[in-house]
Order: sequence, then C-alpha cells, then structure tokens
Amino acid sequence: MNSFDFLDVLLLQGMLRGLFNLNVPIFTESGVDVIEGAGSFSSPIEIPESIRIALLSNMDEFCRTVRKVDPMEALSFILAERYLRTQSEFYEQTFTKFGIDPLSATILEVGSGYGFFLCYARRILGWNIWGAEPGENEFSGRDEIAAQLLLANAVDCERLVRCTGEALAFDDSSFDVVVSNDVLEHVTSPPKVLEESCRVLKPGGLIMFNIPNYHWIYEGHYNLPWIPSMSKSLARNYVSLFGRDPGFVDTLNFITPASLSEMVRGIDNLQLLQPLEYGCENFLSSRLEAYLSSHAGSASKFSRKLTRSLTTICETQFFKSSTKFLARSTGLYHEMRLVARKVPVENAPEIA
Repeated sequence: MNSFDFLDVLLLQGMLRGLFNLNVPIFTESGVDVIEGAGSFSSPIEIPESIRIALLSNMDEFCRTVRKVDPMEALSFILAERYLRTQSEFYEQTFTKFGIDPLSATILEVGSGYGFFLCYARRILGWNIWGAEPGENEFSGRDEIAAQLLLANAVDCERLVRCTGEALAFDDSSFDVVVSNDVLEHVTSPPKVLEESCRVLKPGGLIMFNIPNYHWIYEGHYNLPWIPSMSKSLARNYVSLFGRDPGFVDTLNFITPASLSEMVRGIDNLQLLQPLEYGCENFLSSRLEAYLSSHAGSASKFSRKLTRSLTTICETQFFKSSTKFLARSTGLYHEMRLVARKVPVENAPEIA
C-alpha cells in the first residue's frame, strides 16, 4: 500500500507527457528545467536528509519505469501542505457531517505507506490515529521508512502496525473510524480489506475510503490518459506503447463504481451513507490548487497561468454541475469516496 501512487499533478500535463512524450516544464531555475531531483522542498512534517535520501531511493524505480517523472518532483508535491490538506479535508468534512471528533475518536489508517499522512494527522492535526502497513513485496521498505519518519516527528512508533489490510492486527470493534487513501487498488483482496475494516470498527463506526475510479479517462500511477473500464490485457499493451512497465498493471485492481458497490453490498453490516461520486465536482479544482501552492516558487510562468486558468474554469457553477451530471449518469469521475457505517446485521438496509 503506498502513499504517492495517487499523484494527480495535472491531468493536462499527464496527457501531454503520455501522448507526446513531452516533459512539460514545471520546475525551472533561470529558464532551465530542473531534473534529477535537485533542490529542496517545504513540508509541514520534518523530513531529515537521511529519510529524504531513503525515500527517493525507494521511489526511484516506480517513478522512472511506471510514472515517468523525476522522484524529487513527485516527493515535493505529495509532501506539500496543500496536498496533505486535500486528503484531510474530505475526512474532516465527513467528521463534521456525522458528528465525529478526530481528536478523541480512535482512527485507523489502512495503508499508511511512507507514513506521510499518519505523521501529518497525528503531529499537525492532533488526531488520535493509528496506521497499518505491510512493508513487504511491492511495499518493501516502506514501513521502515515510515517508522523513521514517525520518530523524526515525535510520533509514537507503536502507532504504526505492520500488517496487511486483509488481516488487520487489531481486535474486533477497536476503532471509531477507518480511513484509507488510494490503497484499495493495490491490495490482494479488496472485498477482504473492506470486511476486515468493518470488523475492527465499533458498532456505528465509519469507513472513509478514497479509491481511484477505473471508469475514468486518466490513470494516476502511469500518468496517462486512460480508456474507461479497460481490461488488464489491453492495459498492458496500452502502457507499453508509451514505454511504461506493463508488469505494474498486474499489481492493480481496476475498481469501478459498479464493482465497489457490489463489494459493499456483499457485507451485510455495512451501510453506504452517500453516493460514491459525492464531492466529485470539487476534486479537480482542489488538486489544481494544491499543485499551484506546492510549486508557487518553482513553476514556470506559463504553468502558473495555465493552472490558474484551469482552476477558475473548474470552480464555475457550469463546470461543477456538468461534472456532477456526468458522474451520476455515466460513472465517469476521478475519485470514488466511500463513506459507510457499520450497523447490526438485522438493521442493515438495502443499498440503492
């Protein structure tokens, strides 16, 4: 389970890079593109130099062979304050809606990756949060880096537990909330992860998962435009055309609104509380704002102007209404937001 494969630096940038193999100038110093991770970045959490080096080393193969971006570019974006806020805002809005206090409620993050959000939520936001991360196979080394990061940020290392989402190392009814951000597409068994998340929830507790929608026109791991609901065999051939590693396709679960809804219906005591496309009209503008904020001092003038223009368009009522209509009628939208409550089996209603 990782912490940075959900990078959506910019849809237009991804299309240009994928379709025309263009490295759109983003990081510039005196008009020259900065490559190979030179320079520094700012983040609300402490990143000692030794951890930064370990992160870049661990991320290198993925960035070079799958996403085709410089590791430092990826790291500077996902550690920026505004990007971390885009993750917490969805949870905070849901907490407010359902009367949950994250400072006292027990929260579990499934798939903590390098520990970025776990550190941010605990140290900066003060949440009462724990994390689960397997640290093996394709995720090898991430739990060790996360433990170092927790230590550097004065967060108790016992708050990160090494386990898979399919076998959470916690007792039944341990948490008030289980959250997860762009993880379910990476696990061995998505239905089992949902079942385990429900098991460790207290009665009345909430599951809040962000999950990429594979019935969409862009794929964030490969940083490419995408054919909605593409098959695995076609996807392998497709990414190969752009010089990307086709083997990574086999590590992904191509989850769609239809398949996710079926998984939820398969768990008797899990009640869906809102449509999966809830809030989709605000997603792109918030990511563009995060991009602009994280690269305010390093983006080219053209990139800043383009991003501001796209943000303005995305914030118009017409764009938002059109996005919501498209999502509801076709299932075409970027991120699915699963919000569900654990209820007694005898009280579980039918999910529309």
